[in-house]
Amino acid sequence: MKKEELFDIIGEVDEDKVAAAGMAMTEKKQSCPAWLKWGTAAACLCLAVLACAAAPMLQNKPGAGGVQRGGIPDTGTVQLENTSEITQPARRNRLVVNEVDKKMTSDMDVQIFHEQDLSASQREAFLKEFEAAIGLRYDDFTAKISDAFVKRSFYSVNVPADAARTKYVPHDYVFEYQTQTGGELRIAVCSAETPLRDSFLVCEDPTESEINGVAVVIYGYQDAFVVEFSNENVNYDIETRNITLEELEELLVGLVG
Repeated sequence: MKKEELFDIIGEVDEDKVAAAGMAMTEKKQSCPAWLKWGTAAACLCLAVLACAAAPMLQNKPGAGGVQRGGIPDTGTVQLENTSEITQPARRNRLVVNEVDKKMTSDMDVQIFHEQDLSASQREAFLKEFEAAIGLRYDDFTAKISDAFVKRSFYSVNVPADAARTKYVPHDYVFEYQTQTGGELRIAVCSAETPLRDSFLVCEDPTESEINGVAVVIYGYQDAFVVEFSNENVNYDIETRNITLEELEELLVGLVG
């Protein structure tokens, strides 16, 4: 695969909020999982391996007084090896983006069931299955998402229940959103284990972020953020495209609560 230049994540933040930023990429060796990107019809899962690139850090300017967010002085950015970090102690959020490059794929058998394709009675049963699996009512879950994101679709990713593949059962429930500025968001949730995905990141000891006390791992890949975390017995796998780091933070704060 031809190497592509990774996007500058700090470019999404106002210029007067950041003291300095830079990036460099170095291939890594140890793997850790990232995201699944689904088609709109019954499709195959693809497993991918992505090589993690090291990103040089944001650094404090002596005497600069730190990054300003919402008029509140911050402690400023902190230099960490292979990551870019922004810390917001007032809200107890610490965002660290681990940069990624490259992928490979293979296939797995799944089926996709969209909410909009169901009858009224089928949809009611579908939402009850979601509540039983995730432990949250559909309306309570979607209420966690900012109004800046508009829902496009809701579906389940079903896997074979037996070797003969005569029956498929839900493994993940997936929400897709978009923004008025062209941003895209996909949230996959699963209570049994981590959601299925078609790509795996290769990243040596990725640095964790923290959102309201919950540990999350954030990866940056071209124009995308990929986030993994578990909260209240639900496993999340999130992929975004063309949204800012601040929009990502707002999303994660809403989901974590």
